[in-house]
Amino acid sequence: MVNIKQNDLRRTVTDEFPQNAVAADLRWKSFDYCYHYFLRTDLAKADPEKSCSALGWYLASWGLLRPVPFARDENCRYLPAIVNYIAGQDKKVWRLDVDRYTDEHIAEILAIHGEIQAIIRRATGQEADVARTTKILLGVFGFVPALDSRFVTTFRNIFRNREAFSRLDEETLKLLRDFYQANQADINKLSGEFFTYDFLKDKPTGAQYPKIRIIDMYGYAKSARPRRQPAWSAN
Repeated sequence: MVNIKQNDLRRTVTDEFPQNAVAADLRWKSFDYCYHYFLRTDLAKADPEKSCSALGWYLASWGLLRPVPFARDENCRYLPAIVNYIAGQDKKVWRLDVDRYTDEHIAEILAIHGEIQAIIRRATGQEADVARTTKILLGVFGFVPALDSRFVTTFRNIFRNREAFSRLDEETLKLLRDFYQANQADINKLSGEFFTYDFLKDKPTGAQYPKIRIIDMYGYAKSARPRRQPAWSAN
């Protein structure tokens, strides 16, 4: 049986994302601004253009508006439809963290993911890759990690499964639940130490990072390519 308990989880996360190295212009802080906006905003009453900007700047800073086949030409015209869909969600959706991955909640998360895929497909005529759709879900709802290449590499190594995490499906979410349960103490503690930052004040808010965001950070940091400076460096 594969041992998925990680003894380096706290060290890996805090080395790459130390809480005392906060600067408002750091790229990874875009998650804070986006997630906190959608968590705390009454979207039914919000300015749709501001909501699109909050999501769009997050996606841009995370590299999702680079020249790729459909993003180059369609000018993010799917954003208003996504924001409109998000505005229709019950606020309880923002509580669907990894510690609440029941079968019912997993089905709810997958249904939301399917709707986001469908919105992008209708707007662009093309399928959106799983890295794009999961980064949207992470930045807005904070209930799944971003299944990009670094995260997938880390977790395929942990589970010793070359095929896992290629899709956001029931199997992937249950593996993430297993990982959380095996590393619950470290993940819970880190979640209680990281808070989103306010965009204007550049100070911590009262909103803790979701537990799945801690797992996302670990997946990224564990497979980050060697660099002279860590991801949080402003230089």
